[in-house]
Amino acid sequence: MNRRDALQAFAAAAATPLVGGVTFDHVLEMGRTVRQTMATAPTALRTLTPAQAQAMQALAEIIIPATDTPGANDAGVTEFIDTLLTDWMPDDERDSFLVGIDDLDRRAQASFGSPFAKCSESEQLRTTTSMDAEVAELLALDRAAPYDPYDAGNRPRSRAPRHFFYQMKRWTLVGYFTSEVGMTEELQHDFLPGEWDPCRVLEDSR
Repeated sequence: MNRRDALQAFAAAAATPLVGGVTFDHVLEMGRTVRQTMATAPTALRTLTPAQAQAMQALAEIIIPATDTPGANDAGVTEFIDTLLTDWMPDDERDSFLVGIDDLDRRAQASFGSPFAKCSESEQLRTTTSMDAEVAELLALDRAAPYDPYDAGNRPRSRAPRHFFYQMKRWTLVGYFTSEVGMTEELQHDFLPGEWDPCRVLEDSR
């Protein structure tokens, strides 16, 4: 399976309903809206610290590396997630995500003596493989113990979606596939009327 096929298979697998019946299509639609706001948002990062942004860039490139086609950083995934954190995520979800980024650096520091962005590629892969295994365990628990997906506070109870790496993979994928390079290079989507616009209304040709 080549890289494009693998990414499209990943997207298809993510299209199953999430907590509360929210589908990946719905999340992608939100991603397109976030892309729309990025056109008028300040270019500087507004929520992520420089250290957090470096960790995010390194992690995003592990998830979707640049090969013969652009990777996550070419698609501006870190800037996409910063906009999401700043303008769209509820405070508790944003704070939880930021804690996850800091925990990523703590894991790398404890194991290899350096923050995640400064680790070698093999060390970064070992860290992300460990987190991926944690997500897999949580997904297995969620499948084995079905319950009402919401608690009394209308918060999702499912375990896996609350894990930082689960969220990071999802938002990296959404940020990538709602970008110009993701749509044109990976999906080979031809835009009409011939230019990139994340939310264009086409005239009725009838």
